[in-house]
Parts: sequence; structure tokens; C-alpha cells
Amino acid sequence: MIFKPFLIVLFFISFIKLGTCTPCKSRFCKDCQYDYTKCRACVTGYGLNLLGECLKCPMRCDECSNNVNTCTKCSSGYFNNYGTCQNCYAFCTSCTSGDTCDKCISGYYPGARKCERCPTLCKECNSPSECTLCNSGSYLENGVCKRNPEGCSVISGGKCTSCYSGYYLEEGVCKKNPDNCAVVKEGKCVSCNSGFFLEDESCQKCGPFCSSCKSETECLNCNYGYFNDKGSCETCGKGCNSCKSAQECLSCIFGYGNNQGICEKCQAGCVSCNSATDCKICDNQFGLNDGKCEPCGNLCESCSSSTKCKKCTKGFGVSSTGSCEQCKGDCAVCDTVEICTRCTGNFHSINSNFECELSWGRILAIVIPIGFAGLCFIGTIIYSCKYKRRKRYSHYDYEDHYHGNHFRERRENEDEYNCGCWAECFASCCLAFLFGLCK
Repeated sequence: MIFKPFLIVLFFISFIKLGTCTPCKSRFCKDCQYDYTKCRACVTGYGLNLLGECLKCPMRCDECSNNVNTCTKCSSGYFNNYGTCQNCYAFCTSCTSGDTCDKCISGYYPGARKCERCPTLCKECNSPSECTLCNSGSYLENGVCKRNPEGCSVISGGKCTSCYSGYYLEEGVCKKNPDNCAVVKEGKCVSCNSGFFLEDESCQKCGPFCSSCKSETECLNCNYGYFNDKGSCETCGKGCNSCKSAQECLSCIFGYGNNQGICEKCQAGCVSCNSATDCKICDNQFGLNDGKCEPCGNLCESCSSSTKCKKCTKGFGVSSTGSCEQCKGDCAVCDTVEICTRCTGNFHSINSNFECELSWGRILAIVIPIGFAGLCFIGTIIYSCKYKRRKRYSHYDYEDHYHGNHFRERRENEDEYNCGCWAECFASCCLAFLFGLCK
């Protein structure tokens, strides 16, 4: 009876836990077991492995819900071969095997073991003699695509219902507009192209530099760089892009500034100005000072003023005063005198203070291979000398064989051979290392 209240509390806690919904551990899991760590069903595009985890379906597979290694639905252009997705043949988008095709891409139709191209002008077809949709600029007639007549954009019921620009429709046929005519109604020109005016149902050219007019002598709008002076177009002043009169410019061309309606050429080194004496933006090698462009200081490539450099030539950096000073120590390139970006030679590197210091790692990386190559060279020479001496002793050994010196010379020969063998091994290993034969 003592444990009865405790059991009731434990049962109540278990009931609360059972009534709580805990999300599955994997975000690709659609349904999971009670402990929420093992999945029973995955979202589309994912499948289960043996551990109950949801993994992405293999490439070319769209669905593999029960087993990640067994595909149930393949991507377009592939067919299911016992759970594995394999290629349909070229231009085929849907097939049940590698030898048949149910549907081809636009412009092709299923043929004998391959997708065949549709006939000319045909966008979609069921066979070479049955077109279902034609390309733009052509129309369908009894399963065959035919090219539209000249100027016709849309045909319906064997007649043209819409024409391209520059043509007009008359009784189901597109006819070309008269010269320089923009719009035709009821067979007559009612509007002309830019630069022409309508006179007696035909288009005549406007006067010089006129973009639109009522007659040859009455211009309405002039081209850029010209102004309308009582129906005729006159040139604007020098450097003027558009104006109301020769003395009133509205906008100037590049390199000129508008000073109360007059375009003045910007001063040397100025790329944009208000007037000849008031510059807004200077060229790179000039600095702006009270509307004037002054050359940058010595060794300076770009500056904000003649005394404030922004970028110096190679080997020099900007100092705290804005002048160019030589980079410190072993620094080859620096943004400022205090910040180095590249050191001289191969034995220095930039530290955390942006200064150049000796890099022993780089020194050893260069010195060790050179030293090893030297040892290899010496070893090769030693081996060569020992080999020659060994050959000489072998010759003496043969001559003294019958003079009682056979044992002594043979002994010397063996000593030299052993020494030569060590040199040979040393030289061979060196050469193998240098040429990358030893791993």
C-alpha cells in the first residue's frame, strides 16, 4: 500500500508522455516509430536504409520510398530496370525499355529504335507524314506544314488574318506598304516613318537634320545637336548635345560643362565639369582642389588632391602624410608604408604585423633539395671511380693467376666491389628520389 501512490504518479507521467507528439528525428521522415529515431516512411525523393534513416534517392531516380537502393519511379529520359534507372535512347523522354520509346522531345517522333526528326517547318509530329504543330511563320494543312505567304504572320481557314510590320491586310492577303509608309488603312497610307511627311497619300522626306515635320520647310522636331529655328534645323553651339537656341544649350557632350547655357571644354585632367574653371571629377593622375585638377605628387598613380596620394607606384606606399615613401625593409609591394602585401625574393614571408621576415620553412624547402642533389652527384662520381678500379683489379687478377698472386688480387677485388656496391646503391636511390621513382 505504501507504493500505491508512487505507482499512480508513475502511470500519470507515462500517460502524459504517451500523449505528447515528438517530431521525428530526420526532417525527411514522414512517419516514424515510437522512439522517433527510426523512420517508417520518407518524403518523396527519399528512401529508407537498413538503419531506418531517410537518404536521398539515387541520381536519375525520383521516388524510392521503401528502399533507398530500389527505385520505384525514374526521372524523365530514364526507364526502370528492376529498381535501377537506365538511359532511354537519344531524344527520348519516356520509355519502358532501352529498345522502345513512348514519347520524344519536341521536334522528334518515336521511330524504329530511335527518335526521328520531324519534317521541315514541323514543331511536333506523330510520324513523318502527320504533323500536329507547326513552327512560327508556317501553317498546318492536312498534316503537312506549309510556309506562310510573304508578310503574313497568322493564317486561319486558308486566309491570312494578321500581317508583319511593313505590310497591310487586304482581303486575306498581306501586301507591302508603300515606300517609307508606317500605317496603311483601306489601301491608303495614313502615317509615315520618322523623317518623312505625308503628301498626296505618299511619304516625302523632311528637310536636313529633321526627325518629324509637316512639310519639307516646316520641321516639328530636330535631331540631337540641332534646334528648330522657324521650321528649319540649325546646329547647336560647340560641345552641345541638345539646345533651345545657339546661345542656350540644355546638355553638353562628354568633356564639356554647361556654364549658363554655353558649353565650355573641361580643363586638362578633368573628365566631368560644371564649367572650364569648375571641375567635378578629375582623371586618375590628378587631384581635385577648389574645382581645379592638379597633378598628383611624385611616384603617385592616383590621388584625392595634389598632396594626398591614394595609390603609389610599385615599391612605394602611402605614408601618414599622404606622400609616397619607399616600402620598408625587404618589402617589394605595399599599400601603405606600414602594410606590406608582397616581399622580395623567396626567403621572406609576411607576418601578422604585415612586415617581411625570414621564413626558415622556405629556406629549408630550397636548400635541402639542392644539398641532396649535391650528395647524389658526389655519390655518382664515387661509384664511377670505384667501378673503374674494380675493372682494373679484375684484369690484374686474370694476369697474375699463374704467378701466385691470385688470392691477394682477388681479395682486393672483393673489397673494391663491396665499396662500389654501396656507392651504386647510394647513387641509384638518389636518382630515384630526384626523378620521383621512390614514393
